[in-house]
Amino acid sequence: MMVARNNARHDGTPGPGPSTGTPAANGSASPTAVDAETVDDVEALRERVRELESKLEEHKLIDRAKSALMEEGLSEAEAYARMRKASMDSRRPLRDVAEAVCLSKLVRREDV
Repeated sequence: MMVARNNARHDGTPGPGPSTGTPAANGSASPTAVDAETVDDVEALRERVRELESKLEEHKLIDRAKSALMEEGLSEAEAYARMRKASMDSRRPLRDVAEAVCLSKLVRREDV
């Protein structure tokens, strides 16, 4: 990932400018190579954001499912353990089990 650098030296005097201090100026990389690298970095960051957003949504879903089971008298640890066991027994991801718990709560609601 590219990081912007301050061209000032520690004593406050200006450091090398774009004409002498950048890789493109001294021939080690062309501007298009730097641009392509930056694009790759940005795309990698976007992918990471998507992954983290997905994990956050999964955690929210699991928390809602735990809450639904806790309303039936289970402790938080018992609710999580029950969902985890169901996940392992059914060979399904915990996310799927949590979704099923939330859907079953929706179906059992009396005000529907």
